Formats: sequence, C-alpha cells, structure tokens
Amino acid sequence: QTYTIVHYAFLVALCGLVWAVMGRAAKLVLIPISLLLFTIPLPVFTQATLTADLQLLSSRMGTALIQALGVPVYLEGNIIDLGVYRLHVAEACAGLNYLFPLLGIGHLCAYLFRSAAWKRILLVVSTVPLTVLMNVVRIACVGLLVREFGTGAAEGFIHFFQGWLVFLVSTVILLAEMALLNRVGSVRVDLREMFDLRAPASATAADARDTDVLPPRVTGPLLACILMIFAALGLTLVQERRPDVLPERVDFALFPAFLGDWVGRRSALEPEVARALGADDYLAMSYRRAEEVAPVELFAAYYGAQRRGRRPHSPQVCLPGGGWEIERIERADALASGLSLPHNRVVMRKGDDRLLAYYWFEQRGRVFANEYLMRWNLFAGGVFEQRRDGAMVRVLTLLRRGERVADAEGRLEDLLLLALPRLPSHLPD
Repeated sequence: QTYTIVHYAFLVALCGLVWAVMGRAAKLVLIPISLLLFTIPLPVFTQATLTADLQLLSSRMGTALIQALGVPVYLEGNIIDLGVYRLHVAEACAGLNYLFPLLGIGHLCAYLFRSAAWKRILLVVSTVPLTVLMNVVRIACVGLLVREFGTGAAEGFIHFFQGWLVFLVSTVILLAEMALLNRVGSVRVDLREMFDLRAPASATAADARDTDVLPPRVTGPLLACILMIFAALGLTLVQERRPDVLPERVDFALFPAFLGDWVGRRSALEPEVARALGADDYLAMSYRRAEEVAPVELFAAYYGAQRRGRRPHSPQVCLPGGGWEIERIERADALASGLSLPHNRVVMRKGDDRLLAYYWFEQRGRVFANEYLMRWNLFAGGVFEQRRDGAMVRVLTLLRRGERVADAEGRLEDLLLLALPRLPSHLPD
C-alpha cells in the first residue's frame, strides 16, 4: 500500500507541474495524464480480495457455460474438474489482467466520444461486465479445447494466445458499443470524427488564447512545485535508508504443545506454500483434547519487516481459493467470555463440510480486525517508530455434522483463553 501512495503522489505532483507551466491550457492534457491512473496497481489486500472474488465468479460462470454446452464438469472452489484434466482458475485468469487495460481503453474512448455525458459514463462502466463475460468465455473455451485436443490446450503458447485474442475481441466489442450508442438519440456523429483530434473550425479567438501553450518559463508556482518535490524526495530517501527496528521475540518453535488439557501436534507447511507466505516465522499447531471430536488449528505468521509485498495473507482470500465459500463473515470486538479481542468471525462451507474461523492482525501490541486500519498502522509505525513488524493469527475448527456454530465457538474460545496469554512473547509490543 505504501507504493500505491507513492504512485498516486507522483500523479498529483505531475498535475501540479503541468498546471504551473501551462496555466489554463493544462486542461488539454489532464485527461491524457489521467490514463496513468490505470497503470497503478491496487493495494495488495484490495487486489487480492478482488482477485479471489473474480476467481470464484469466473469459475462458477465458466462451469455453467461448459455445462450448457453439454459437457459434464464438476466445480470445487476454483478447480474445474473435466474428468481427464483439472483446470485451475488461477489469479492470472481471474480477469484483473483484462479489467485495467480495458478500463483505460474505455476511458480513452469516452474522452474521444463526442456525445452525451451519460453515453460516455456508460461506455466506461460497461468495461467491467464485459471483462467478466469475456473471461468466462475464455475459461469455457479452454475447457472445451482440453476435452477435444488434450491438456496441451491449457498450457504454453495456446493458453497465452487465447488471452491476447480475448483482449482484442473485447476491444472490438467496445468500439462496436460506441457505434451502437451513437445511434441512440437525435445527435449522431460520424465515427471517423471521434478520432479526429484537430480543433473544430468554429473555435473562437478567445478559445485559442485559453488553450495556447506558452514557452516554459520559471514562475513562482513552478519554482514552489520544484522545491516541494525535492524536499519530499529528500525525506523519502532518508526514510528508506533508516533501518527497521527488530524487537526481540521468542521463536514459535518454543510455543507450548500442551495448553491445559489440550494436546497440540506441530506441522510444517509445504515448501511452495511457505515461500508464498513469505513469513520470517510461523506457527502451525493442531490442538485436540480427549472429549472433543474436532481439533482446533492455531496458525500464526510473523513478519519482522513488512516491505515489498511481504505481509500477512488474509484468510478471507486464502481459504476460498481452497474451495471454501464464505457463508457468513462478521466483525466482533470481544469473545463470548468477555475478553476484549477485535477479530473477524467467518463461517465457510465446502459441500456438506463447514468450518468456523477467527482471525486478526497484531502490530506493536495492537490488535486489528480491520485490515485497512492495520495497513495504516503499519505505515505510521514505519514512519514514526521505524517498526514494520506484525503478524496474522488464525484459529479454526471444522463443524461436526449437525453441530451448532455456538458449540464450535465455545471450542475455539476455550483454546484461545489458554493460548492468548502465551502469544505476547512471540508477538512483541
């Protein structure tokens, strides 16, 4: 999220410089400059959440389209089972790779479209459902090609070529939409004129004076902009060179396996999963007690310095990717026992199986359920305290067949009341 702020700050500074140099004529280039908005990646959490939602939506709609074409298929989460091949709708296939370029093209088309404002807005907004629809068509085509020609149709050059082809078709559909909208209403424009950037012949002398671009000269506003930019650059370089403060802590390897009458079994993540997690230390423990049928899994991931994408992965994003669907999610500030603990409470379902999960984030002794507040706290901690350490903590349990959510909550909180006093030594204030 820090890099996103830097990118948007660059655009603000660029607009300020253009305005200081060009004056009122800056309005000629502000729209082209605004195209740069579509080159800025979304904050990591926002992008991950949107990607997960689009993955599930694309998987469901793609499966429905394949079934409508008479091909038997089974869907589990983001995995489309074709019998001879299991097609995984990965992050790259979620649709965001199409959405931002098409939004940029829609923005440019709306700028050139000499028509009513509502038509321009509709043109830009329509790129969102168009992206989803064309991505679903692509997924369905991959499934059909795999069935007819084998697994090679879902890999290598053919797979990437399909992506480019879908993007080009989407662009053609967008241009066709412009032609269709041009036929709506009484005012119609020759489509060739839409891409003619020459000033209208009827432009007045006053209009010409307003849009004249004067030769660059050092003015007061321009000098002030340059000085502020250099001052901000100096502060940024100083901040980046400041070393992070790494507080002392106890490794998770020493977290107790016995908590009251709960007995824990430690496990290790697969190497690929551990690399994707990127944590400096993690705890994966499954606790069980004699009278309980279902265990309680305690997981925590600690990051000494959350920089350059190394930060906790939200369970709200990770669990749906494993085939679980969110049935209910809510935020709470305390446990049933009255203990203050801001957390997210999630009920998920996969087929007939259900699970209950609590998760939250800890940074410098503070607990957050809201991930955006956590990101802001991370930013403030890096600037004022030189600390970017933090962790994500999650507990979950499977619900037995016919078990009430309230009973599963009691099981989770019984373990939490014993585990929470042990966490501060591993998650320093």
